[in-house]
Amino acid sequence: FAINTGDCHIPVTLTDPAPDVSPAGSVVLIHGLSANRKLMTYLAEDFAGHGFRSYSIDLPGHGDNSDSFSMSRAQFCATMAVDWLTREDKIDPAKTTLVGHSLGGAIAIRMADVEPVAATIAISPGPTGSQARMPANLLVFSASADITPLKRVAARLAEDAGGERTAPDDFAQKRAFDLERLPHSTHTSLITDRRVAHRSEQWMMQTVFPQIDPKTLALNLDLGT
Repeated sequence: FAINTGDCHIPVTLTDPAPDVSPAGSVVLIHGLSANRKLMTYLAEDFAGHGFRSYSIDLPGHGDNSDSFSMSRAQFCATMAVDWLTREDKIDPAKTTLVGHSLGGAIAIRMADVEPVAATIAISPGPTGSQARMPANLLVFSASADITPLKRVAARLAEDAGGERTAPDDFAQKRAFDLERLPHSTHTSLITDRRVAHRSEQWMMQTVFPQIDPKTLALNLDLGT
């Protein structure tokens, strides 16, 4: 379907869990520069298979979105999409995670200033500029074969966040942070990497259910339930 709001026309693909599964939460996936929402299909389907309703969007000038592109317009329209999904009761921000790759990761991080959600997952994020706040429950992935400037972005985010924080109280207080440096990976391979999907699902589960023992959540994910 398409979201038409705030002078933005945003094509969206909805990937739902199985009909007999009550969604644990929602995910909004934001692709990278010169990419499109179809490239996020692996993650969307994997997240849906583990109980998360997934919305994949096309940014302006990408995929099926014929609107003119600029960095600022891409962030504006992504923000408008999340705002519309919230207003239409398609997502509950308290149970929603933004997942972005490259440019989409940078956008997801910057959206923390205007769209408070439960968690943000940035996969090899691009330069984020200056944001007023760190996103709640931020998970960052960095590829071993990524270019040096993007590795520096990930390292700076870790420094700004004050290092790893993954205790249950950190998730409950929306201050959790982790940087995952994945060996044998590239900038683009991360979006189809099972390690990224599995760790992201753990992160989203801990965000939505901070009171449950992480080992129990991990066991459920391993069993595919």
